[in-house]
Amino acid sequence: MQTALVVELPELDAVIDEHRRLFDPARARGLMAHVTALFPFVDTDQLTEGAADAVAAIAAETDPFRATFREVRWFGDNVAWLAPEPADPFIALTVRLAEQFPMHQPYGGEFPDVISHATIGHRGPLDGVDTAARAIEIELPVSASALSLSLMERDSSDRWILRRRFPFGRTA
Repeated sequence: MQTALVVELPELDAVIDEHRRLFDPARARGLMAHVTALFPFVDTDQLTEGAADAVAAIAAETDPFRATFREVRWFGDNVAWLAPEPADPFIALTVRLAEQFPMHQPYGGEFPDVISHATIGHRGPLDGVDTAARAIEIELPVSASALSLSLMERDSSDRWILRRRFPFGRTA
């Protein structure tokens, strides 16, 4: 089964959850508002304590941070997403994870650049996603706290469940 490492952003849910339920299949499968740090990650049966320890170390080296989402952007004409400001902490996290796990590149290496984003939608009729994007823009900006890295697992019923949370920053 698949896993993903994401930064959950519950503050965004107040603005985008209603729309994601309609237009983002990941939301329908239980994944809250987030910015993906690394997907696909290791298959569940290959998730060792060593891998978990490496993720925990990277999270511990990452200071908690805040990001503000001010605008809706588009990948092509069918995927609406929110751009975080600053994007650099998300990108640095993804780069660090990809360096640590070179067999697991962001989105399977399909895209040459890391573009950190919070997906609004990409399913359904384009006019529906476009309407959702316009409704969300009225509610922006929204600030959110990035406090941890969440290991999510797609279970046998195709739902995303939290397997483990790795807090950012060193604990005392």
